[in-house]
Amino acid sequence: MYNTKKCNIMKINKLESKTANLSNDAQEKLKMLNGCEVRSVWNYEGIVSIINKNEVWKNGEKIDVLNTNKKINSLFDEYFQDEFGCSPKEYYANFGNL
Repeated sequence: MYNTKKCNIMKINKLESKTANLSNDAQEKLKMLNGCEVRSVWNYEGIVSIINKNEVWKNGEKIDVLNTNKKINSLFDEYFQDEFGCSPKEYYANFGNL
């Protein structure tokens, strides 16, 4: 009989080891993006969902995994632009750290 609990623990450990190479900033952004829909203009050209901590899904298909600082920061910038109408750098330049 296959032990599903052991399998799930192995999946979590594997995911944690992949995110261990990410910067703290990227890990925080990834946590925030989890469960969000992002209107991606540059990276994925459409609306994508972030599911299972780091998977990018579009039209019911897994299309990418957010496993690098660059991918996470780039998608977060698109999310921020859509939500606030400016880039994070512009926002903090005008309003500072709130």
